[in-house]
Amino acid sequence: MPVPRSSQPISRRGAAAEARSSRVRPPPDPAQVSGSHASRSGLSPLYLPQLDGLRGLAVILVLLAHASVTDDLVGAAPFWRLVQVLRTGYVGVDLFFALSGFLITRLLLAERRRTGSINLRRFYVRRVLRIMPVYYISVLVVGAIWPTGPMLRTSLLLYGFNYYLPFEPTPYPLEHVWSLAVEEQFYLIWPLLVGVLPLARMRLATLVAAPLLAVGSAVLLASLVPDLLAGELIYTSLPTRAFSLLLGSYVATREFEGAPIRRGVAMPACLAGGAVLLANVIGRAVHLVPPGGWYWCGALVGFGVFAVGIVATAAAPDAPPRMVAALSWAPLRFVGRISYGLYLYHLPILYGFGINQAAVGEGGVHAARLALAYGLAAVAATLSYYVVERPLLRRSPQVTRWVERMAVRDKQAVPSG
Repeated sequence: MPVPRSSQPISRRGAAAEARSSRVRPPPDPAQVSGSHASRSGLSPLYLPQLDGLRGLAVILVLLAHASVTDDLVGAAPFWRLVQVLRTGYVGVDLFFALSGFLITRLLLAERRRTGSINLRRFYVRRVLRIMPVYYISVLVVGAIWPTGPMLRTSLLLYGFNYYLPFEPTPYPLEHVWSLAVEEQFYLIWPLLVGVLPLARMRLATLVAAPLLAVGSAVLLASLVPDLLAGELIYTSLPTRAFSLLLGSYVATREFEGAPIRRGVAMPACLAGGAVLLANVIGRAVHLVPPGGWYWCGALVGFGVFAVGIVATAAAPDAPPRMVAALSWAPLRFVGRISYGLYLYHLPILYGFGINQAAVGEGGVHAARLALAYGLAAVAATLSYYVVERPLLRRSPQVTRWVERMAVRDKQAVPSG
């Protein structure tokens, strides 16, 4: 999630380490299904085009946060400072998490209502085909160009980088994949819970129990762990980041129950999240809120509520027409569709050009060089989407059937008694 390079309380290495700001992940696109399929609740189609646009907006916010100041473009420096002040990278990250929680949960609930259960094999096959091939290609290529130590390499291979990074916040071309690790851990656990939780308890679990556990985990870290490390752990760990993911799941649960959140509730949630963020920043400025862990307790809530409010507004049955039209703009939706690759590739390319924030710091780069780097990232993401990601995802039914046949064969091969 892009960590803006201004004075972030969580960094233990000053401005250079803040380059970790690159840590955003476009959530892997969990709900690319045909717009012709309506949810059984009859409230809205499973595919909402404006959410592709919202994903595109989120990745743009991340790219803006990771772009260095250009020294040859009029107005670039003030704009860059505004991006850092507004913490666009943080907003983009939480939008991704809230979107993932919402989209995955509505698909799982729709399947459970339709069939009475959740086909976990099919779910995990789709996640593996959607996320892992491109991810591991990136890990192998980046590892070949920028060799790593065994601990870093293992954390990347096992999707545990979100727990490695707080202890070793060293700039690296894949420092942003911590958020992918958070999502993979969420995808591993959440479908199991959705499959067994009584449907009548889903609202309580997603609105009250899980968010309280997430905030409680943050408070516990802030109380027991040194300030700056606590901030890092709150920022990157699944127990705390589940706050945004599960509030997104709550929005899907309300829709599933036939009582979707209306914009009259969702839009004030955005304002409430913004108010928490403003109070948190003011509190830190006047030394009422210590930097590090305690600051991030407030930031966790503020960014999460703000992002979920935006997602709920965009998905509401009475969503503002102008918002829907803007987010459904074809170019923005296209950016949303390629956002996973765009997120994965842009930071290694910035490193390759030597214009990542850790290398540039507060200095400037030529606008043409920055534009070329991001242009290459967009080309790579487009090729990745059409050549690797989409073809593999289309083969998920065949792969699922093969996995199921192998499971049956293995079960039959096990001697009884």
